[in-house]
Amino acid sequence: MKGVMIQSKTTTKGHRPLIPLLAILFITLTLIMGLFWHIWSNYKDVKFIQEQGLQVQRLAGTILHLDEVLVQSALMCVATGSQKWEERYQRIELQLDAAIKKARRLAPDAFSIHVADQTGAAHVKLAAMEEQAFDLVRKGQKDAASTLLFSDVYEEQTRIYAQGMEKITAEMQVSVDRVLNKHRKDMFLTIMAVAIALPCLTIAWGYILRLMRKHITKAEEQLHKLSHAIENISATVVITDTEGKIEYVNPKFCQLTGYSVSDAIGKNPRILQSGKTPPEDYKELWKTIKSGKEWRGEFCNRKNSGELYWESALISPVKDDKGVIINFIAIKDDITEKKKMEEALLQSEKLKSLGTITAGISHDFNNILAIISGNVQLLEESCKDDAGLTKALHTIKRAADDGAQISGRMLKFTKRDIDSSGFVPFDINELINQAIDFTIPRWKNEAQVKGINYHMDTEGMMSVPSILCNPAELREVFVNIINNALDAMPDDGRITFRTWSEDSTVFMNISDTGGGITEEVKKNIFDPFFSTKGVKGTGLGLSTAYGIISGHGGKIEVESEGGKGSIFTLQFPAAAEADRPEELPETEQEIKRDSLSVLVIDDEEDICNILDNFLSKKGHLVRTVGNGKEAIILAKAINYDLVLCDIAMPDVNGHEVVRALNKLEKRPKIGIITGWGEKLKPIDDEEFKVDFIIKKPFDLSELSKHINELGI
Repeated sequence: MKGVMIQSKTTTKGHRPLIPLLAILFITLTLIMGLFWHIWSNYKDVKFIQEQGLQVQRLAGTILHLDEVLVQSALMCVATGSQKWEERYQRIELQLDAAIKKARRLAPDAFSIHVADQTGAAHVKLAAMEEQAFDLVRKGQKDAASTLLFSDVYEEQTRIYAQGMEKITAEMQVSVDRVLNKHRKDMFLTIMAVAIALPCLTIAWGYILRLMRKHITKAEEQLHKLSHAIENISATVVITDTEGKIEYVNPKFCQLTGYSVSDAIGKNPRILQSGKTPPEDYKELWKTIKSGKEWRGEFCNRKNSGELYWESALISPVKDDKGVIINFIAIKDDITEKKKMEEALLQSEKLKSLGTITAGISHDFNNILAIISGNVQLLEESCKDDAGLTKALHTIKRAADDGAQISGRMLKFTKRDIDSSGFVPFDINELINQAIDFTIPRWKNEAQVKGINYHMDTEGMMSVPSILCNPAELREVFVNIINNALDAMPDDGRITFRTWSEDSTVFMNISDTGGGITEEVKKNIFDPFFSTKGVKGTGLGLSTAYGIISGHGGKIEVESEGGKGSIFTLQFPAAAEADRPEELPETEQEIKRDSLSVLVIDDEEDICNILDNFLSKKGHLVRTVGNGKEAIILAKAINYDLVLCDIAMPDVNGHEVVRALNKLEKRPKIGIITGWGEKLKPIDDEEFKVDFIIKKPFDLSELSKHINELGI
């Protein structure tokens, strides 16, 4: 999909500044977190060291104080000889040991100096001397104990110990200050590093921001182009979420469907469904796109106005970076006109095929009708005194003539060419009555056998002006409408005929009491090949009727509701006075010259017999043959005055016969009698020159007229 492809390219370009952005972000976070951690650690260490310093100071004072108390306790024990001072000494000594151990732990460097060894040795000696003094006191040798503790040795050791402890306590504070200064220096260096790093990070972030701004600008330009393209694309674009709710439609969608953006957003695309697309197609669509594949197909949808239209759709899933479907996008083209053209082409091909088939059928059908019509005309000449039989024979001949015209129109169905030169003034009421008579076998004889009663109501037929028409064509229209009405009333019913005139227009309507016609059917009722009868119908009846009536300058309309029957209303222009010549009695055409030598060529034996019978009664010498090859041999051997020849014959056809006749030294007059409805070769062509052409079924009087006009 084009839209998805454009979006994908934009997204790909969007990854380009991501690597430097992530790198700078990682460095920044690492540096900031490291600095803050270092500062926080230093802060805690400094705070801890400061607290240790206070403890060391207190311990130094405590040690000095305990030392003095310890010495005083030993001296008092010697001086007084009381044991309580020894006990006090023992308690203080324990406290002093604990204080010294704690001081060693807090300030180990202070106890690692050289003086610490001397102080320790002095402490050991003093402790030994004091312990010895306590022992002498317990033995009652108080003076000896006093002499020991007040000796120069004891004083010297006391001085060494006191000086050493002073140095140690002083060193303890120095040690604490040294560590504290070291951490303060580290904190200062850290702050300096932060001060240096911040400008560098600022520059780096400035670069990243410029890069991002540049990228965002390009992305916005691309998005603008993409948005502009989607907004102005000739196709409709619809974007939905994964549940099918519409999230976006472009202006073309609104223009085509008649739905506004607010009408569409949040709705499901099923608002366009017309019911013409099978449900299975929608199931297949959703199955395809939910599996991550794109779907192509066609819909017959309905606009907001109710109008149907066709569109070709391409629907694709839109996925995120992880391959998860987040949207569906549909790009659709309006193919209504294309469908109409395809339908027209299809119908044209159908009509072309139908014309090919009908051409052959028409020839055979016209031959059959010619046999019927020819024999009827021969019977009419023999039974002129029997009025009833004459009328019946005239009806048969008229039916044969109508059949010939129907087969001819089938060949011209797609052209709908109506030759108004053959129109004659005719009473529409008479045409209706003739159509009713033509359908009697259907609505009376066959129906009554099945116990069905139909009623033909003609009381509403008023006296109206004549119309200029082709009677056979209009009879066909009326017969078709009557048969359709009977199909709509399979059990029984009434067909009502009305005629009236207004100004220079003649109206008629044919109504029935059948099941009626739906609105959908009414829209297509006059379309070629549209039928509601399934395989029983061709879909040509009302389409042909529409073409015939239009060719007569008339109109046909239908009114119907379900269950209330149908009314077909037709209107025609009334014939002008100049178009209404007085009817002259038909005069029988007699052949003016007797004893013509006539060769009849037709592969239908019955046609040959009819022409032989008719011409022989007129006194002509007639020879009939059933094939072109034999005819050419006879024509070369015998000088015929007139040759009547068919066109479509096996082996040697009529054109070859005409070509051979035109090459004879004494060329006979040539008449073509054919059942072909197609246009024949030009009669003024030297090779195919003929003197007249008669279409089957033919009037024998017309043949007599042509023979008289030949002047032979």
